[in-house]
Amino acid sequence: QMLVVRCGHAHKYRVRQYLREARGEDALVVSNTRDCLVFSVEAGDGAMIRDRLRKDEIARRFVNTVSVTSAKARDEKEVMAAIVGIYESLGEGVVAKLAVHGDERGRLKRALLKKLPESVSLAPRGESHVVTVEIVDATYFVGACATGDEFVTAASAECAVASRAYFKAAEASRRWRLPLGAGARVLDVGAAPGGWSQFCLDSGCDLVVAVDPADLDASLRPTPFADPPAERGLVHLRRRVQDCADALRRFDARFDACLCDANCHPSAAVAGLLPTVLPFLRPGARLLLTLKQPSCANKSNDAGQLQRLADDDDEDEERDARRDGLAFADVLAQLRALSFADVRVAWLWANARKERTLTARWAPKS
Repeated sequence: QMLVVRCGHAHKYRVRQYLREARGEDALVVSNTRDCLVFSVEAGDGAMIRDRLRKDEIARRFVNTVSVTSAKARDEKEVMAAIVGIYESLGEGVVAKLAVHGDERGRLKRALLKKLPESVSLAPRGESHVVTVEIVDATYFVGACATGDEFVTAASAECAVASRAYFKAAEASRRWRLPLGAGARVLDVGAAPGGWSQFCLDSGCDLVVAVDPADLDASLRPTPFADPPAERGLVHLRRRVQDCADALRRFDARFDACLCDANCHPSAAVAGLLPTVLPFLRPGARLLLTLKQPSCANKSNDAGQLQRLADDDDEDEERDARRDGLAFADVLAQLRALSFADVRVAWLWANARKERTLTARWAPKS
């Protein structure tokens, strides 16, 4: 079997990780184009991976198509023969819908609909199966599945969120089991337009304090900061975090988590954020931080090695992963110095190519 996965270039490495996690080992890549990966998988693995992705609400937003195929063709004539053979193997009474991916102008699909024999019953609605043709470079991969088993992306079915950062928080919370549920008190720094704050509210947090001079999305209906402040819902501190110490002292209890998705250099984010907020976090509080990957000219513990990796012309996602440890070495050292433990860094589905997400637990010495 061949598993054909179409996704943005930035997410190809994440797809390969996903398959490794699902199968317990790497899958053989037989084709790698800018927006498509073709894997050779054992019988049964392809459907298992497709079904996992289909049920994964986060992954479905960043993967475009997933097809399990059982035939390979070199031209239109061989594609037609493969479709007929697969259709006949499905049994009697089958009505199929034809889907062709990678056919930008629709030429192949029009030709197939015109030339396929009448013995292949096709219909745009009410089908029992979906027959899929994947065009990858000059090769055609053909497969079929029962209606309802096909992969349908969620990218076009966005729910009403303040920003796509919402999905970063959702994925990180699920991956690391963050305490962002009922009863939690959360500090969201650099919050505008409010994606992370919205996720915390949707998850049942008692209090979310959003710190940002800019406006939050009006749909969130934040409460302006007052003295004494509200102790439930969303409170908007319209100022820089460095100017918030007096306001944060007005709240009754410490915070269970601190989130920061600010668009700045990771070292600057840590240096500007944590000295102000640490006195207002409870021991064991969790930090969730977006790391904007610095340029290769940044200072690191091994600038020469980092530069050599950056100068490599090969667009190798594995190289990017190796570079993370160097690019963010200063941030990791800063966190250790501030008594943070259990540091984890991941390239989430919702991260851009030059972003990573970090979580850590504050463990101050008593």
